[in-house]
Amino acid sequence: MLSFEGDEENLSIKRFEKMLKTNATYFFDSIDFERIISYYLDQGKIDLAEKAVALALEQHPNSLTLQLFKAEILILKDKTNEALSILNTLSKIEQNNEDIHILTASIYSKNGKHQKAITTLKKILAYTEDHFESNNLIAMEYLFLNKFEEALSYFKISLANNPKDANTLYNVVYCYEMLEKETDLIAFLNDYIDSNPYNELAWHLLGKQYFEQKEYKKALRAFDYAILIDEQFIGALIEKAKTYEQIGDYSNAAANYHITLKLDDPTAFVYLRLGVCYQELKQKEEAIAYFNKAILEDPQLIKAWVAIITFYMEENEHKKALYYAKKAINANDTSDLLWKLIAMINFENQLYEESELAYDNCLELGNYSKSTYLNFIDVLLILGKKVKAIKILVQAKEFYDDALFLYLLAALNYEINDQSADLYFMAALNQDSSIYNEVVKQFKQLKSKKALAIYKSYFKKK
Repeated sequence: MLSFEGDEENLSIKRFEKMLKTNATYFFDSIDFERIISYYLDQGKIDLAEKAVALALEQHPNSLTLQLFKAEILILKDKTNEALSILNTLSKIEQNNEDIHILTASIYSKNGKHQKAITTLKKILAYTEDHFESNNLIAMEYLFLNKFEEALSYFKISLANNPKDANTLYNVVYCYEMLEKETDLIAFLNDYIDSNPYNELAWHLLGKQYFEQKEYKKALRAFDYAILIDEQFIGALIEKAKTYEQIGDYSNAAANYHITLKLDDPTAFVYLRLGVCYQELKQKEEAIAYFNKAILEDPQLIKAWVAIITFYMEENEHKKALYYAKKAINANDTSDLLWKLIAMINFENQLYEESELAYDNCLELGNYSKSTYLNFIDVLLILGKKVKAIKILVQAKEFYDDALFLYLLAALNYEINDQSADLYFMAALNQDSSIYNEVVKQFKQLKSKKALAIYKSYFKKK
């Protein structure tokens, strides 16, 4: 609500805290109390702020500002009914007090009464000249109601009042994105830049929109302007590097990532992207070096582990791939993607039981992709675990309406002489008979006498 700075604030706080320690009672004027309470609220020390308010109102019971602080603290402590009672009383004294309406609206908002909050906030617009905060708050309430058109309208009014406010500009962009009006957003940003040509954030946001629209030359131009205005704009440099990656210019991408390392502390993300760039440039040693740097910087970054593992898999160095995969799992044992990679590597190394265990973990962690199921079935069939393979296929069928799974269920059930085989085979033919000739090449069970009889009967009916 209110904020105070400087030596006077520090002296007031030291004196107040000395009073609390000694159990003495000192007199403070109301301005001192306001400084003290505001300081504790800014620090998140609600209990101390509450003590200060209680003492302040003992010494200055008629101070409206101190009463507002009390209401604010009650709101923070979820005592909204008490707070609203105070605010209703204060509003009778000062009907046009902006803080009273803002705090009242915050209670309505907290209680989910967003339309009532909007009505309360709109009262402020009738008697104040500075509408920036009020319009922002109204817009936020419309966001809670998912009324993005209305929110956009008020954010734009707010931005017109304070064109340099970054948060409001971000909120305008957010509303356009939620409304899926990308073309309008680009037009808005261009108009905004016409009036604010030296706003690096606007150029950055424009570049990101052009990137999303695959207009990479325009994106690069926008990022260049953002960086020209602020040479240390790391966000724009990273987006520029990503754009160069997208168009296959990995040398320039790497150059821009390197600039960010000179401007700020390194991040695992930048190291990872540098590794990818050098991999694309066929500079394998540099790629591995940066993948390792990414892992050292952030062992929880799954993408870095995946990058180095897949690098070695593509190089057919399966032992090294497995080494890194095991290290990755030690650091991230709940990653289904890493378990899948381990399963694939073990399969390539003909370690089928280890591959089975990895696929079990993969499914347990929620990786239900079609490739996971099909690869797992391959492993189980090599191990001769047909019954388990059938169970996995039944699970896969729940996720995917795919005839292939029905054909596989039919084939395996024919092999174990289960009567359900006929039903699965007929269902598979009804769903997609065109893939039968391809499937039967691998699963000869679908050429058994019973299967052929069903197959001929199916086409006879056709």
